[in-house]
Amino acid sequence: SIFCALKPRYFFPPSEGIPGLTFARRRPLFVPDAATDERYWRRDLARDAGYNSLLCTPIIGHDSLLGTFTLYSSRPREFSAQIQDLMITIGGQLATAIERVHLFDALRESEEKFRDLFEKSEDAILIIENGKFVDCNQATVKMLCYNDKDDFLNAHPSALSPEKQPDGKISLEKANEMMDIAIEKGSHRFVWDHIRADGEVFPVEVLLTKITANETKQVLHAIWRDITDRVRAEMKLKEANKQLEAQLSENKKLQVALHEQAIRDPLTDLFNRRYLNEAIQHELARSARQGSSFSIAIPSPIMAKQAAVWQSEW
Repeated sequence: SIFCALKPRYFFPPSEGIPGLTFARRRPLFVPDAATDERYWRRDLARDAGYNSLLCTPIIGHDSLLGTFTLYSSRPREFSAQIQDLMITIGGQLATAIERVHLFDALRESEEKFRDLFEKSEDAILIIENGKFVDCNQATVKMLCYNDKDDFLNAHPSALSPEKQPDGKISLEKANEMMDIAIEKGSHRFVWDHIRADGEVFPVEVLLTKITANETKQVLHAIWRDITDRVRAEMKLKEANKQLEAQLSENKKLQVALHEQAIRDPLTDLFNRRYLNEAIQHELARSARQGSSFSIAIPSPIMAKQAAVWQSEW
């Protein structure tokens, strides 16, 4: 009992002590007399406990050494090849068991981290299995105004979405289409209308990510983000742009009307001197660009007299 109680206090670096040497050799190490072998650090304890011969065997995992275990004998003896093979087999079984424990611990730690992130996320997170919601976090319950998780998960799918989406497609049919796309491509992002428990319809940005997909089980990870504020802001901006475009169009019409009034005589509604000036300036510029000349035809003596006045002013 003293020997067993003191064992955990010893640490054996590689190549030191019987366990360290076994660890370095990566094969069983036989010690005929543990009480006198200087490589054995606990000779006094072995002598007091009545241990004599021992066989130390490494525990070898898939890609590393995990430790050693020792078979003791209370009398001097040789360990046959059969016993050594048995010890190696047991070492392999121990390695498998230890690695399974490590894997289980790592998996449990990973699951705990995922669950922690899952539950504490401010975004609504859901798990969909074969087209049905099987889990969700508290943010989902809060977003949809349900009493608790069970209340939400027991709700009929038709209660979570309006009959049709904004594009006119039936929600049930489009939901299957969105999930098929996510399974085919690995992920899919889209906007969806949902219904809160109080009947309010609101827009959600959805990200579906495939976790597993086979003949019997299709699992999707879903993230929902309430984009009500964003959609309202976009609608306000769209309405403001629409009003601005209408105002600009009205201003353009007013400018045309004002220009029309400026180039016509208010009594006769005929083009006036300003129009003629604009037309002649336009034709002079065109003539200069093209390197050509132009002429003015005067249809009446009155216009000829007026033209002479204009010519003197130019």
